[in-house]
Amino acid sequence: MIKEEKISISELNLLIIGFVFGGLAVTSPAKAAYQNAWLAQILSWIGGFILVTIYLLIAKLNPKKTLTQMLKEHFGKYLGSIIGVLYIIFFIHFASLTMRIFGEYMVTVSFIETPTVFVICFAFLPITYALKNGIEIAARVNQLIIPIMIFVIVLTILLSAKSFKYDNFLPFLEGGFLHVLKIGLRILSVSFGNMIVFLMIYPIVQEKKYIVKTTYLGVTIVGFVLLGVLVRDLLVLGPYMMSLQTFPPHITLSLIPRAVIEPMVGVNLLIGVGIKVVVFIYCALLGITQIFNLEDHKLLLLPVVTLVISLSMWLHPNYPDLYRWVERNMVYYSLPFQVIIPCILLIISLIKNKTPSREEVS
Repeated sequence: MIKEEKISISELNLLIIGFVFGGLAVTSPAKAAYQNAWLAQILSWIGGFILVTIYLLIAKLNPKKTLTQMLKEHFGKYLGSIIGVLYIIFFIHFASLTMRIFGEYMVTVSFIETPTVFVICFAFLPITYALKNGIEIAARVNQLIIPIMIFVIVLTILLSAKSFKYDNFLPFLEGGFLHVLKIGLRILSVSFGNMIVFLMIYPIVQEKKYIVKTTYLGVTIVGFVLLGVLVRDLLVLGPYMMSLQTFPPHITLSLIPRAVIEPMVGVNLLIGVGIKVVVFIYCALLGITQIFNLEDHKLLLLPVVTLVISLSMWLHPNYPDLYRWVERNMVYYSLPFQVIIPCILLIISLIKNKTPSREEVS
């Protein structure tokens, strides 16, 4: 039963890091800002803290309730259920996009002759096994491997330091601040904005009084990790070369002399993608069981996994098409799920509950 699972505060912290990093492990949406990519990343980081604060306030005002339960309570049984179903579709869609990026990367740099669908299906074997055993087991495994992933990233930054060219930061804001802000919002929509999904996980976290501090700590750490990777790529490749690359981290690491570290990118990607997809599918399954009052999620596991695999291959004919869709539509597509509905939910929660004191929030 999903509702019997529990995860610790430390597991939550590393779950957040792996989840957010999983969407940007090999892609660099900030590369469209050229030499101002670092600023776009920081703007998305700031926006992430704002959105996370909204999500945490919602969780504080609705203790022991998941997102789907909140929607049914505050929007009514029928409207709340409809919005909940839309969130489930949103989670499944993002899981499929994440898996397609993973498949395209592996086929591009490692398994050139292998069909993308085969790579995706193979990657789903451990993911399905993790989901079958529950989010609690997945969180424990994640707790072991995320520190290794962070160590590898720091190591690659240090090894690349000799190739840094600091004039790649210039000229500053050549294309104007508005362009950088738009890129920052795009990054936000595919990274920190997706942390709305943790409203489905907070109720199973032990020591709930530490959820706020732990969440902010996770966002802080993964923000530094993402910024470090981006700055590394920018200083090594330069803004123009970085913007031309499909997977800049792979090219950056291939330039490190006397070291073969490119496979580490694939390992980091598998770790990040694995935990991100596990979280998305777990929350989708949990939402389905709560909306339709089902007893167990395991009967739905294989159908949902099959749906994610199918969507990952069907929605976009190739990676450039996926990238263009994200570039043109992701901010507008994510806005209702990540900003508008949570803000309405927060307002309704504030009206129905007394405003928490400063001590409760902090």
